[in-house]
Amino acid sequence: MNKIQKDKVDKYKNILKRLDNAEAYYNQLDDSKFKDIEKSSAYITLCNLIKEAGELYIELKEENIMVSRWN
Repeated sequence: MNKIQKDKVDKYKNILKRLDNAEAYYNQLDDSKFKDIEKSSAYITLCNLIKEAGELYIELKEENIMVSRWN
């Protein structure tokens, strides 16, 4: 694996960790806090992270690099 590929893997793993943290945060919110959540910067960041993770996943898969979810 070259440096560019390693950097992509590291970035992908970092995003997955951030998504795990976001999941924990959103799971603890009660329904009343979801009223205007889609307008919040945290929600917009979450959506951007999901998009970026998907793009990186496709790039890594095309390069035949499989990233373990739990490392």
